[in-house]
Amino acid sequence: MRGLLIGLALVVAIWLLAVIVLIALGRRAQARELATLIPNLMVLFRGLLRDPRVPRSSKIWLGFAVVWIASPIDLGVHPGRWAA
Repeated sequence: MRGLLIGLALVVAIWLLAVIVLIALGRRAQARELATLIPNLMVLFRGLLRDPRVPRSSKIWLGFAVVWIASPIDLGVHPGRWAA
C-alpha cells in the first residue's frame, strides 16, 4: 500500500510540474487542459463505476487499468531488455 501511495504522489508531482512548466512557457490553454485532465478522469471513472448500466466485467477491467497505470512497478514486456 505504501508503494502505491508513493507512486501516486510521484504522478501528482510530475503532473503539477508539467502544468507549471506550461504556464511558464506561456501555454496557458494547454496548462488548463492538463490541469483538468486528472480530475475529469476521476469524475468519469467514478460515474462509470456507479452506473448500473455498465457491466460488472467492464468495471473490473476499469479497476485493473487504473491500478496498472498507477502502479510504480513496471509490468510491461520489453523485448531485448535482457539480451546480451
